[in-house]
Amino acid sequence: MTTQSNEPKAPKTPKPVGRPRVHAKRETATAARLLATQTRLGLTDASMARYLGVPVSTWRNWACGHREPGAVTARLLDVLDAVECLAPDMHKHLLP
Repeated sequence: MTTQSNEPKAPKTPKPVGRPRVHAKRETATAARLLATQTRLGLTDASMARYLGVPVSTWRNWACGHREPGAVTARLLDVLDAVECLAPDMHKHLLP
């Protein structure tokens, strides 16, 4: 003879499938600079990605601080900032 408890059983929690997604932003100097540039230019994520010549997913990883752009992209941003300051009319033609 076995005794049964009258307590309800806790529902089973589903096990995560695959790799968990991380949505938290990490504040980095590069991410802050990229977001400041995006805000200053008034560009959407898609437009900013096009401006830098990268996929939108890459742009979002940089903007969230999950990844850092390479040296070539960092230098491109320096050049684009200089063109924006020194030749704003020419810079307007570079915007998507």
